[in-house]
Amino acid sequence: MTEPRKTRSYALIGAAALLIGLWPIMIAFDIVHAPPDSIHAPRWVLAAAGGVFLLGGCMVFLQAHERLLDLLASALLSIFCALGVWASLFAPAESFSGGLFFLPHEMNVKIGRGVSGFGAMLTFACALYAFRLAARGRR
Repeated sequence: MTEPRKTRSYALIGAAALLIGLWPIMIAFDIVHAPPDSIHAPRWVLAAAGGVFLLGGCMVFLQAHERLLDLLASALLSIFCALGVWASLFAPAESFSGGLFFLPHEMNVKIGRGVSGFGAMLTFACALYAFRLAARGRR
């Protein structure tokens, strides 16, 4: 693949991520109206989910700036951590589905909360590492 085609495809991917991220953010801030019964999470969760896509789109466009990418990666991972904490502590039990068929639903919810909390801790550690890279630079 030639370099101009690569750049064009990166620009399309970045623009798509930015546009996808704007939709839940506009719903979260009530710029685009959504029926209240269709929203099953706090509005900040919607905004954070859109922010993940926005940051991802920005990261595609800023590939040449390592320190800025590390800072954006830290922000992205921090959002993932916040979403994991919300899912593990505050998400309604009805939002957990699937699980192990031979366990009762209550046990599957506890397992889901535990896995979400563990994922939140992992992403927090990764966010700290990305922030460290942004602050010190790569060596």
